[in-house]
Amino acid sequence: YIYNFPLSNQLKKGSANSKGIGSGNSDCFVTSGGVGINVTLLAVDINRMLNGALNDDQLAFLTSHHENTIQVFKFLNFNKTAEDRAFAIRAIETIRNGGKVDFVNEIIKDSSFIGTKADCVLEVLLNQTGYFKEVMNAFTNSNSKYKLKFEVKRMTGQNSSAEAQTSSPDANNLITITIQPNAASGKTLDIARNLLHEGMHAQLHRIIASGNKTEYNISSKDYIWLVEELIPFWNKYSDPKFAATNTQHDFMASRYVNPIANAVRKFDGNTYPVENYLYFGWEGLYDEGSNRGLITMTEFNNYTHLASIPLNDKHKTLCE
Repeated sequence: YIYNFPLSNQLKKGSANSKGIGSGNSDCFVTSGGVGINVTLLAVDINRMLNGALNDDQLAFLTSHHENTIQVFKFLNFNKTAEDRAFAIRAIETIRNGGKVDFVNEIIKDSSFIGTKADCVLEVLLNQTGYFKEVMNAFTNSNSKYKLKFEVKRMTGQNSSAEAQTSSPDANNLITITIQPNAASGKTLDIARNLLHEGMHAQLHRIIASGNKTEYNISSKDYIWLVEELIPFWNKYSDPKFAATNTQHDFMASRYVNPIANAVRKFDGNTYPVENYLYFGWEGLYDEGSNRGLITMTEFNNYTHLASIPLNDKHKTLCE
C-alpha cells in the first residue's frame, strides 16, 4: 500500500478478497486483479480524506470489512467535494448498522428498508427507463450534491396517517424518503405509486434548494411559477407545517399526474390502458387538482374503480 496512490487498473476493476497476504497478515488482502492492499493503512487514509471525521468504531469497522473499505476508498478517490465526504460518512455508518449503499447511484438504504417489497420495487424502477429514472438521475452519478436515503419507519405526529413522506435536505444535503411499514409491504403497484410520488417531492426539494441551477431541472417558466406564485400563495394561506407539501402537491397535480400514471403502467408491464393507472397519479393530489379544476370527484371515483382491475388481477409484477 502506497500512501494516497492513484488507483491502478486492477484496483479499479478488481473486487476485494479477504484472503490474507503471506503468513499471519490479517491486515492485508488482495483484489481479483492481484493487487495487495494493507486494509489498516487504507482505513487510515480514508479517515485522512474525511478530515479525521471517523470515530474509533467506524475505523475498526473499515479495518475488518475489506470490500466495504475498497468501495469507500474508490468513491472518495473520484468524488472529492464536501458533500461527497458527508455522503461517505453516512454510507459507512449505514453499512455498519446493517444497511446498504449503492455507491454508483449514490443511494443509501437503511437496514429497515433492505429486503422489503419496497426495496425490490425501487430496484425495478431504478432500472426502468422513463420518468422515475429521469428523476433519480438528478441524484445519482455525482449529478447533484443532493443524495437520497430510503427507510421504513412508523411515522408519528402530523404524518402518522401518511403512507410515506420525504424530508427536505438536511445539513449534509441528504433527502430521506420514509415509508410506513404497512405501505412498504403492500401491493406492488401502490408501492410504486408511493416511490414515484415521493421521488417527485425529493426532486422539487432539490430544485428549490438549488435554485434550479443543476442538471435535470424544470423549465424556467415552471420554476418561476413555482417560486413566485405557488410558494408565496401556500405560505400565506395554509398552515405553515403543510405549506411546503401543499406547494409541491399543487405543482405535481398540474405537471406530474400523467408521468406517474405512465410509470406505474410500465412497472405493471403495460397490461392495461393508461386510464387504469390514472388513479396512481392522482392519489394524494386530488384536492389540489380539484381546486384547479383539473379533476372532479366523479372522475376520481372512476379512476379508482379502473385501478382496482390491475390492483386485483392475477398478473404478477417482478416483486410479487
